[in-house]
Amino acid sequence: MLDSTPRQVFLQQQLGFATPHYQHVPIIVDALGAKLSKQAFANPVHTKNMCQTLIYLLTQLQQNPPHELTSAPLNELLDWAISSWDIKRLEKISTINL
Repeated sequence: MLDSTPRQVFLQQQLGFATPHYQHVPIIVDALGAKLSKQAFANPVHTKNMCQTLIYLLTQLQQNPPHELTSAPLNELLDWAISSWDIKRLEKISTINL
């Protein structure tokens, strides 16, 4: 079975699309180091306070959101995250421990 990325690159080439640069993001693991996923029946992300969850994850991903954004509306936080995203900050992170 082929990995997904080579298949996607092949299809992009066949369709004449440019191939984007790929980067894997760290996986989230529990206290025992097990990957959190639906397959492992992990609890869902709490959606009650999405801003708090997003701030936490951005901080874990070394994106360093400013403190002022902790009380900002979700769309403002998302705008900041998109415009400030620095993929190079992920190079030294392999997992996020919850």
